[in-house]
Amino acid sequence: MVEAAPVKKRMVLWFRNNLRLRDNYIIKKAIDIEDPKEIIPIFFFDKRFFNQKTKYGTYKIGAIRA
Repeated sequence: MVEAAPVKKRMVLWFRNNLRLRDNYIIKKAIDIEDPKEIIPIFFFDKRFFNQKTKYGTYKIGAIRA
């Protein structure tokens, strides 16, 4: 009889605004889940972010920051 390959856990993390890694609660929780696993981070860059301004009139995201 042929044994089935072990099931590998795969987790997708969808980042919306906060791309900080060091203090991100969700990343910590994903890492703490049982092994073996894959963590796949996804971020869709929305070009509308370029047009947003702060209350001081400066752009939130400029070309260098992007």
